Amino acid sequence: MATPTNFASAPNTGSWQSSANPTGVVDFTRKEQNDYSICAAINASVTGDWSNAGLERAASKDIARQIGREPGPGGIYLPANLSMRAPYAVGASSTGGSLVATNLLASSFIDVLRNKARVFDLGPTLLTGLVGNVSIPRQTSATSSFWVAENGSISENEATFDTVSLTPRTVGALSTYSRLMLLQSTPDIEMIVRNDLATILALAIDKAALSGTGSSNQPTGILNSTGVGSLALGTNGGTFDLDAALNLRKQVAKANVDTTGGAYLMTESAYFQLVSQKASGSGEYVFSSENGPGPAGMDAHKIHGCPVLTSQQLPSNGTKGSGTSLSTAVFGRWSDLLIGQWGALEILPNPYGSGFNNGSVDIRAMQTIDIAVRHPESFAKCTDIAAS
Repeated sequence: MATPTNFASAPNTGSWQSSANPTGVVDFTRKEQNDYSICAAINASVTGDWSNAGLERAASKDIARQIGREPGPGGIYLPANLSMRAPYAVGASSTGGSLVATNLLASSFIDVLRNKARVFDLGPTLLTGLVGNVSIPRQTSATSSFWVAENGSISENEATFDTVSLTPRTVGALSTYSRLMLLQSTPDIEMIVRNDLATILALAIDKAALSGTGSSNQPTGILNSTGVGSLALGTNGGTFDLDAALNLRKQVAKANVDTTGGAYLMTESAYFQLVSQKASGSGEYVFSSENGPGPAGMDAHKIHGCPVLTSQQLPSNGTKGSGTSLSTAVFGRWSDLLIGQWGALEILPNPYGSGFNNGSVDIRAMQTIDIAVRHPESFAKCTDIAAS
């Protein structure tokens, strides 16, 4: 050891340090380990006379320093590494494996693999701070003009209007964690749960914006909105190639929508089927493998200037004829997607919830939103992509 072996001469110094060792392990020399006596330690603890147990007392004080707590009155800590029956080896608990500390790297916490919420990346129009129900007037047709003969009459014709409505719809999630989990976990279990709930709600809103059914308290998403363009690839589905991608955009453009600010969103399967296509004649991939223009006016992440994003939030389980597991792609001017928000994300811990008797704490997350499409013609979908 790093101090004189005659611990009886300075039994209360506590100067012996072994900070490099796991908790409960004392940095004995071979002789000191052989000299250590559990009986002497017990006797000294009982009688209070440590004159013959300086080594044992110093070891106990070192362990107390390691764990930051003194033993109970009259108690003593025993080193974990007393036995010399076998060489130390971490491969077995009895020869040292149980002495190897396990360090919890909280800063390297590994989250679950999740889908990506892409809708907000595409630039929808957010309406925040809402209070009551919302009704936005919309013109659905224009007044007609007429060429008339001399002294002829102009026919009466008016524009038509309707409204786009937003009504509060609430999405929520609830989780429970135990009191011991709160006391023992690192990183803080409460923050993990809160972050998890916030992410869950963000993904739920993202998915509702794409494929919300409009029933069971869900908003109506793009794929289920009346008037959205649709591209069919085949009786049993088909291949999503450059022509199909451009046809999606063409449907939107033919409705007088400015597509220069549009973007594509598609499943990973549809994307990889698209990028695996080769241009006829040259045999080169349609998508460039480098960050530059490809042979067909495309680069690694754009189709003729329109960005391409992927998301597993889009359906990939469609059926058509004999085709199954069919994927989805959408083109649109995403600023025409309206997302209204009432209040903010609310996360509330409740220590008096269902687990009160056992000390568990409930955490509830809720957010109130609604989704609508300003012009359904601003979007076109393809839901029968046969891509595995």
